[in-house]
Amino acid sequence: MFNSDGFCSGLKPSKYGILLQSYRLKRISVEKLEEFLNDLKDDNFKEYNDFLKYKHLVEKRTPNLKEIYYEFLDGKRETLDFDLFFL
Repeated sequence: MFNSDGFCSGLKPSKYGILLQSYRLKRISVEKLEEFLNDLKDDNFKEYNDFLKYKHLVEKRTPNLKEIYYEFLDGKRETLDFDLFFL
């Protein structure tokens, strides 16, 4: 599920992109989320650890970050302050 090769230009998913994907997958199924994270861990352990550190920091700063994102996806928020996701 996780493509460590990146896109044709060599870009790889950012920690931000991985976080949003993990939130979306968790809404669908915990199993899909676990599969995604296991693939990331197996394909690129360093990137997986960097993601976990990033996730911890942004969620510590904004504890309800996932709920804010879900409200945006559900249309309960018109805009999303993407600065919440950046350090």
